[in-house]
Amino acid sequence: MAASLKRVEAPRLRGEGDHLKLIVPSGFMSEGNSPAVEKFLEKASPIMNGAGVMVELLGERWNMQEIISVFEIIVEPAKASVLNWISADPVTDVRLRRAGLCPGGNGGEERRQGRGRNVPAASLVIENSLRSGARHEHPGDIIVLGNVNEGAELVSEGSIIVSGRLRGVVHAGTGKRDGAVVFAGRLETSQVRIGEHLGRIEQDSRWWGRSVIIRVANGEIVVKGRKSVNREQGTE
Repeated sequence: MAASLKRVEAPRLRGEGDHLKLIVPSGFMSEGNSPAVEKFLEKASPIMNGAGVMVELLGERWNMQEIISVFEIIVEPAKASVLNWISADPVTDVRLRRAGLCPGGNGGEERRQGRGRNVPAASLVIENSLRSGARHEHPGDIIVLGNVNEGAELVSEGSIIVSGRLRGVVHAGTGKRDGAVVFAGRLETSQVRIGEHLGRIEQDSRWWGRSVIIRVANGEIVVKGRKSVNREQGTE
């Protein structure tokens, strides 16, 4: 009988306030720059480009070659910047600290102490564009690896991240979570809601058609431009 192949889980992205968290499962980097890595980068690069990323390593006993490969094969090609590295595994945590890769503190200890507390729901990742009439409501972050077309609607207690064109209706931070943001690879919608705040965007605005991150600061909607990836987004 032939041995069955164990499927390795793909990395995940999650919005956390003003940064992203890249969650990398154990074993994903064992084959280096594989087709699975290329597939992940194709979808994730528009979101990660220019962003600060916290890298969480799942599983046990990551060696330094695997840790370095996460940066060289995923983070650097996506043009992101690592804010911190964390791991709940004591062995991996020690390696990260010895290499000076844990400036934010003991990630493993923080995660162990955090068990049992209320933690945010897992992100909802939608791997296609949303057409008119589509509606998704989720208690965690929502990440769309495509476009949100006019007539589509997203409602999230956390952040909403759209890698392509944002033309539909979005309402982030409905759970009153501090730090909720809306990211759009290309902003083409007239209004954005975060919590109880409503922001209106005119077509002649400097932000229209640009890659932006939108958040609430001092009780007002604030829009900040971001460098976009030189990649043509589809319109399906």
